[in-house]
Amino acid sequence: MLREIAGRRAGDLHGSCVIAGAVALEETPANLGEPDLAHRLSLTSECGPLPSCRLGRLNTVNFTTGPRYDGYADWYDANIGPYAEAAGQELLDLLGSGPGRCLDLACGTGINLRRLTDAGWTVTGVDLSADQLRLARKRAPSGVELLQADATALPFADASFDAIACSLLHTDVTDFAAVCREAARVLKPGGHFAYVGIHPCFVGPFARNPPGQPPELHPGYRDTSWTTEGFSDGIRRRAGARHVPLAELLTAFIDAGLRLVRVTEATDEEYPMRIGVLAAAEPSPGTTARRIRPIVIGVALRDDRILAVEGYDPIKGERFYRSPGGGLEFGETSAEALRREFREELDAKITEIGYLGALENVFTFDGEPGLEIVVVHRVTLAGDARFGADTVTGAESDGSDFTACWLPLAEVRSGAERLYP
Repeated sequence: MLREIAGRRAGDLHGSCVIAGAVALEETPANLGEPDLAHRLSLTSECGPLPSCRLGRLNTVNFTTGPRYDGYADWYDANIGPYAEAAGQELLDLLGSGPGRCLDLACGTGINLRRLTDAGWTVTGVDLSADQLRLARKRAPSGVELLQADATALPFADASFDAIACSLLHTDVTDFAAVCREAARVLKPGGHFAYVGIHPCFVGPFARNPPGQPPELHPGYRDTSWTTEGFSDGIRRRAGARHVPLAELLTAFIDAGLRLVRVTEATDEEYPMRIGVLAAAEPSPGTTARRIRPIVIGVALRDDRILAVEGYDPIKGERFYRSPGGGLEFGETSAEALRREFREELDAKITEIGYLGALENVFTFDGEPGLEIVVVHRVTLAGDARFGADTVTGAESDGSDFTACWLPLAEVRSGAERLYP
């Protein structure tokens, strides 16, 4: 950890040294021709004092791309883990459940991997720190892909993900706006970017946070320079951090072309220590929720239960269910479309099908109005042991998994569960 730069005055020295094996300063002769850059560094690490070295021709490291958490993964897990767990639950509350492909951006030690996969997402995790990924690989459920990558230069094509989840990152990089721009690039039109981070108003190098007491705020809220200083002995003193004021944080999402859907604050303390942001990528022209969409659904019954797929509206915070089905393609009848949807997504064969009627479904989902013309058929499925279980796993057209269940109609009639057409 960089503890002191004696006589520092050169702007490019700020935040440019990383130890614990990530970046090394090169040894050079004492006579550098630049006296102000020749002051000696006093360095310490978790293992005690390190040999001092001279500043030579400085290989400037951008903290946006430097793996500064290498060497701190075990310490982070032990000391920041509980705080990160709370942030992770708030993150999932913002994002909601899948299905779809979700990027766990700056996944760190993998605290959110299980949480996201259990919520129905197909997860890819990325982090710059090989040390953090070492622990993430131990936590990763089967099917999770982990990559070492820079959050400002992701190795994915445009519009690759249905959702992005990210926590506790904005103070770890020098340019959070660049992270948001890259997130917007890889997010599909209409997709969501959920973020939870430390609250800029109450947590930072300018704030002292005594347990059980209101935060003490000191001068420095507008100071956005990289620092290892502060009142706590946390990760900032080890790896450094950059305070991001509230306006800059929210504007980073907006300037990236994302729409702010919701902003939340942690409720576990009177003065919130975390802030949450849910942002959305604008739908592509001609594919917005305002167009009329013809769909077909199949009503399959078993012992006063109905086969249904779970959905979640992050704006309303509402869980709901729908009968399986999908959109009609040009040139096919509703019965043909329904047979195709059950075959492609549930690997199920419809043996009997009967028309029940059609209805208009006027709704608001994710803050956007919608209108569907819904054709409804009663269906009987071929004998399949999978449909004897309480839940059935299916696959969306993008390869992501979803779960259908046999929902008791009594719960629908009582209002305990919502079943939409």
